[in-house]
Amino acid sequence: MAQKKKKEPQKSQEKKEEKFEWTPPDFDEREFLTKDMKGTRTLLVTALFSTIAGIVAFLLTDTSWYLGFAVIIGLVASLRFIYPLFRIDIKAIEKKAWAGNIAMFLLLSLGIWVVLMNPPFSDHTDPTLEDNDIIIQGGNGNWTIVTNLNTQIHSGQDVNFTVNASDISGIDRVEISIYQQGNIGNFVEMNNTSDNRYEYVTAFTGNSTIYNYVIKATDKNGHTAQTNVIQFTVNP
Repeated sequence: MAQKKKKEPQKSQEKKEEKFEWTPPDFDEREFLTKDMKGTRTLLVTALFSTIAGIVAFLLTDTSWYLGFAVIIGLVASLRFIYPLFRIDIKAIEKKAWAGNIAMFLLLSLGIWVVLMNPPFSDHTDPTLEDNDIIIQGGNGNWTIVTNLNTQIHSGQDVNFTVNASDISGIDRVEISIYQQGNIGNFVEMNNTSDNRYEYVTAFTGNSTIYNYVIKATDKNGHTAQTNVIQFTVNP
């Protein structure tokens, strides 16, 4: 009989594990802190001069918006001359850092400019005039809003011109000018009957006459707004 071949013991193929040792890179703490302090100083100088640029641009707003923008752009371009005054080496500033500082300068200066343009720091908007009505008093003593300016107003009636005037900084005065068609009128002050409501009461006499009137409001900062010229007829 043929003898069975004995199986030879398989040799275990064990892979030798390679030992890996991680060696941390040399860390220069002094250099790191120095670089961090220079970056912080650069940001502080940028923030300081962007704040100055925003304030100067605001002060020049009434003169020219373009002049305000020119100040901001001019100071951005001057950073390369400003940094050395604070012992900042511009050659050591990386391109990304330059881009970040310029972006921060523009955003911060424009943001400060916008904030200063609005209350409570300043007011550059005109007053608002709303609900401009003519109200007449009838024989029964009741007041009625005029809906037809050609037929409802009659000679001898008390006529009340009313308007709502408001402004963020506050209203200084509201005036009305009533004049016959073809003439030039003069403004007279209206009475403040409530917080925003102003009125002027008068009466007209004579034959059928066409009148015009316009109302003007002035806020505490000198800004003005006025209604369109409105025409009405006083009948006998």
